[in-house]
Amino acid sequence: MSWMNLFTKKQSGFVVGGVQLERPPATEDEASALIAAVATRLTQKLTNEQDIYWFVIEQYDKMLGYGEEVTSRVDFPFSMFSLEYEGRRSETSYVGKPNPGTVYLDKEFTPPIEKHFGTKQAEHWRAVIFTAFCTRFEEQIKKLRIKYATHYHNNCIKTNSYRSADAWNDVISELGGE
Repeated sequence: MSWMNLFTKKQSGFVVGGVQLERPPATEDEASALIAAVATRLTQKLTNEQDIYWFVIEQYDKMLGYGEEVTSRVDFPFSMFSLEYEGRRSETSYVGKPNPGTVYLDKEFTPPIEKHFGTKQAEHWRAVIFTAFCTRFEEQIKKLRIKYATHYHNNCIKTNSYRSADAWNDVISELGGE
């Protein structure tokens, strides 16, 4: 074997979200270990408040889109107002680019899981990862939701969009903001 082949040869096994396994998970414990490893890598992709906020609202919208079959199988730690998440994506906002956490799950996690286990299992595991993330960072996420809702509320006041301002005020009040 040449030196070039030694360094360029593809690793065998099963790679999901940058996590190398010898084979796809075959037991619940192996699946749980994979999910935990992917969730850890996910947190490394979300490097600032803006990334975390947009990840949460985008994934919440996606998770609801998976339907009752998937959402009923996770114990999600909070609910959100449709105003916060419905149809909102970072790339079509002032951010102007896709969310790195969403890209990570879309491109590195979901395709190999769908290939080996099917779409519903990929959606379920993705919902489990998202639930674990939101449970772990629930207080920080709540503070970010208040911060952004306040920002949107104030923007609505500045543009005389009082009905929208009232809707954002409902979010703020429900979250315990002032």
